[in-house]
Amino acid sequence: MYKTNYVTGLIVLLMVSVASLAEEQFVMIEQGQGLDFVTAFSHQQQSLYYGRSDLDVSFSIIRQLALANRQPETLALASAVDYDFISSPSVVEFQGQEFLYYLVSARFWGTQAQWLRAPLSDLKAAEPVTLPGNYGAYSIARVLALHDGSLGMVYRAGRSQLFFSRSVDGVTFGEPVQFAVGTMPGSASFADGTVLVSYHNGPSISEMAGRLQVSADLGQSWSDVVSLPQQGNIHDLSPVKRRDGNIDIYYSAQGENQRLGLYRTCVTPELTFGPAEELLSSEQAHAAKSTAHPTSKGLLLTFTQQTDDLQKGNLSLMWLEREAQSCPEPVAVAE
Repeated sequence: MYKTNYVTGLIVLLMVSVASLAEEQFVMIEQGQGLDFVTAFSHQQQSLYYGRSDLDVSFSIIRQLALANRQPETLALASAVDYDFISSPSVVEFQGQEFLYYLVSARFWGTQAQWLRAPLSDLKAAEPVTLPGNYGAYSIARVLALHDGSLGMVYRAGRSQLFFSRSVDGVTFGEPVQFAVGTMPGSASFADGTVLVSYHNGPSISEMAGRLQVSADLGQSWSDVVSLPQQGNIHDLSPVKRRDGNIDIYYSAQGENQRLGLYRTCVTPELTFGPAEELLSSEQAHAAKSTAHPTSKGLLLTFTQQTDDLQKGNLSLMWLEREAQSCPEPVAVAE
């Protein structure tokens, strides 16, 4: 049996007006004590979906921001058992319908958890999703549509092992394949069907590097690791497919002031890179966990504006006029 969670009052939030959403470059959606991770976007609903927890990550909800009315609201979602930590939203189109995938768990850490999915047209019609092995809210999973019509899931489990699993029916995921050790995994597909995964890892939180790998067989095997060209402390890589079929990687990089600026670069299936572009300097922001969403109105970028003590995460967004600068053209091979 699945219950519906209507709790809305355990997190104190200050709503911030975003009345000029389309004209603003940098808009704060919510502020207050609590943490945010990456966001999901529905093209049919024209809405953002994101998880928000309290400061000690003992409780979490999923919020929706419709671009039309610009007012965040808490979703009443089905849960399982007595789990009230609801997190990890992904929105994917599957067989002509958009679904919200999300995780319910006892707490952020631990493996007492259950995946669910619900059609966005009827959130009360949730059903369980099967994934072999152990996982939890700490897995920070992402679900994506693959070019053959199936779905992929990238997530963290165990001692920061990273896994990729695939489902052909949308509710039963197959045996996961471990491809790396790291955290904050992301994934996207190139136009040719090659799957890319991104993550960061390193010896300490202040010595991280951005990593990429690709798969030409829908996640059954993976390439060697390639690092982002930009040096320094790199966090929170987030890939999104471009109109030309390549992928842009959005990421955070630490400045000399110890704050995180926001950057992006283009990457090809051969893992060659375009130039790095600075979107927000570490003087302008302390930006983490960015996610880019191509929309009918332009490129919508969300990120968490952190306080210097990392005790608060203010969810923010900005509209971008264009994608990253183009990737290098493939080098012709003489016959």
